[in-house]
Amino acid sequence: RRIVGSEIEPRLRGLLQQMCDEAVRLYRHAIDAYVEADGAKASELHRMDDALDAARTEFVEAVLESAGSGRLAVRTAVQLALVGRYYERIGDHAVNVGDRVQYLVTGELPVAHRVAL
Repeated sequence: RRIVGSEIEPRLRGLLQQMCDEAVRLYRHAIDAYVEADGAKASELHRMDDALDAARTEFVEAVLESAGSGRLAVRTAVQLALVGRYYERIGDHAVNVGDRVQYLVTGELPVAHRVAL
């Protein structure tokens, strides 16, 4: 609710909660894909990460808008932007798990990891 003495406005709290919910959903799905060795589930992780990325982008834009209008201290805005980056990394790690599961199941590297010859 508070970061370094600054009250976070309801819109930002809502977007932060949305990112958290998306990240939890994404990681649970990645774990299920890994435990079940389910390539189809693993392939869904990219789409799910896109939803997390969209939420993060909206959050960071809202943080910058609040800082620009003076409703949020610059220091707090930087801290919140770093929180957004944290959620971006969570998504990246979940997608990496999914890529590895797809490789284990199919024997093929996901398209993003193939080297052009």
